[in-house]
Amino acid sequence: MGERPLRADGNLGVVLSAWMFMLHGRGRHPASGAIANAITAVEGEETGRALVEAVLAELGPATEPADVYAFAQRQYGADAIGELGDGDREARVRRVRQFQFKHNTPWLARIYERHDEVVQPTWILIERVTDEVLALDPDPWDGIDEERVIPVADFMVLWELDGCPSVAARAC
Repeated sequence: MGERPLRADGNLGVVLSAWMFMLHGRGRHPASGAIANAITAVEGEETGRALVEAVLAELGPATEPADVYAFAQRQYGADAIGELGDGDREARVRRVRQFQFKHNTPWLARIYERHDEVVQPTWILIERVTDEVLALDPDPWDGIDEERVIPVADFMVLWELDGCPSVAARAC
């Protein structure tokens, strides 16, 4: 997408847009007509940019995990959105795997990572958790494949550094 609309939270807009696009493909549709229209119009890089801009317009200046969680609840309903980061490490891993088995939908996690010379929070899109975490391409419209695999123990440490924020949508 060339110049991504980045904010203080880095890649939140593009990752949130990719998550919402994937949920749409699984039958979950956002409450916002502007976002829903942008999702159905996505065909490539430029329309992907329009979706990111529509999501950022609805999200507003919010950057904290609680803001993202509330945004997701407004879009999909409070009963459809859950949190996976509570409890100790063993409980989190069990909850994530149960969620994955039951709902088979991607979810968002915010972890701490190094970007350039700065360690900062980054939102990632999680597809699968086994003994490794499959983090999907955060920007599927830019033509660069950035899918990656993180050992589950490493992911847990990075997630714990940020207090384990997450946003998960139950299947329809």
